[in-house]
Amino acid sequence: MRLFRRIVIALLALLPCLLVAETPESVRYVSFNIGGGAGSKYGFRQPFDLPRAGAYLKSLDADFVALQEVDKNVGRNGNPKRDTAADLAKAAGYPHVLFGKAIPLRGGEYGVALLCKKAPEHWEVVRLPVTNEPRVLIDARFRMADGKTLAIAATHLDFPSEARQRQVQAILAHFREKPADRILLAGDLNAELGSPELNLLSTVFVPLTPEPDQMTWLGGGKAIDHVFARALPGECWQALPSTRRLPYTDQAPLSDHMPILVEAKVTPDVSKPKYTAKEVGILIMEAYRKNPPPQIGDLFLSWDALCAQGLFKPSNSASLLGFFTAWVETHPESLSTLTGTAPRLKTETFRELLMSILRAVGTEPAKAALAALGASVSEEPQRPETVFRKAPSPALLDYFWGSFFATGDAARIAPILDAAFGPSDASAVKADPVTQGAAQWSLESLAKRHPAVHEALTKRQKAQPKENP
Repeated sequence: MRLFRRIVIALLALLPCLLVAETPESVRYVSFNIGGGAGSKYGFRQPFDLPRAGAYLKSLDADFVALQEVDKNVGRNGNPKRDTAADLAKAAGYPHVLFGKAIPLRGGEYGVALLCKKAPEHWEVVRLPVTNEPRVLIDARFRMADGKTLAIAATHLDFPSEARQRQVQAILAHFREKPADRILLAGDLNAELGSPELNLLSTVFVPLTPEPDQMTWLGGGKAIDHVFARALPGECWQALPSTRRLPYTDQAPLSDHMPILVEAKVTPDVSKPKYTAKEVGILIMEAYRKNPPPQIGDLFLSWDALCAQGLFKPSNSASLLGFFTAWVETHPESLSTLTGTAPRLKTETFRELLMSILRAVGTEPAKAALAALGASVSEEPQRPETVFRKAPSPALLDYFWGSFFATGDAARIAPILDAAFGPSDASAVKADPVTQGAAQWSLESLAKRHPAVHEALTKRQKAQPKENP
């Protein structure tokens, strides 16, 4: 009886830990560019209404507030010399203030700040690459209720796009070198979703930005203030209904930016693929004939989910490599959609496949995405066509078929015709009998389904020299 009692007591003691491991707490995170410690009313600079801003932030009851354009002992725009972040934190009820100095300014300092309700385990200021104006990243580490580490990051990216791309690469490199289980990154990123720099960021992070089509910068009418998230494999950050842009309605603007509030919670990733196993097979083989065309990101994620379920074998990936490479080549705008699937992939097979696609595409945006993923980048595209010319193999035949299915261009199957009937280029290696037989069988089989294949096959057959009787 005593032993049973001890076991029950031990299980009861563990129960809270088990519960929080399954349901970590939600996090409320505000990002607010306070406009250099100044207010802004329809473009006219005025002193910053710190008491009203403090009361406003206090009413939002966020766990963290990322501030940009923060003055410290500067004294401009009609404001006294003061520690703006510290005074704002006091007014809003935040006991912990982290300041990241970007530049010295008028005898004081200027940069970003992070207001916290609880103290971080540790934090640091990371200097970002300088092209125009120096910028920094604050990285503060906390412990969630389930024991996982949470990085709360705050930044303000530079204005030129090229500078922002370098700074995003630096942020991604920082978190590769100093990883955290979960990450929330907020700030004025000076870019809208779909820009090259935020496409790079989306190879690792998922945007949680509320109402991304609604402006947050009054001066430019654009949505450039964002929150991005990253979770562990098998889980995701879910934005809760309280997530919203915070427009100024009844009073003058506190700044030339609107604050944004994201409340998010980590949940198991139970997202279901958009396409079934039957549908993805049909879509791959009929893609060039589909109108409208398939959603390329959903198609890639669906294949990944099938792989995670054991319904797709990694040995079949050559056709997908050909398909997605050719798709990106003929639809360059789809590259960002494809790389945006990276944070949501469930299998290592498809992470490797994505990097193989980027290496085969070989454009500068593809190389930038590779670097963002922390993969090696080669100067020349790594093309299976080059490999096939030197060493034809049955496995690579699927690559060319995938390329054809994406485009409907019969020129894409020229290597298969060469394998079946002999190379048209004298410098290419002749296929061995196994590869030749596989090429002939696939051509005859798919010619029944695709008129372009039938036409190319018939033309090549007629061009073959007649054998003497």
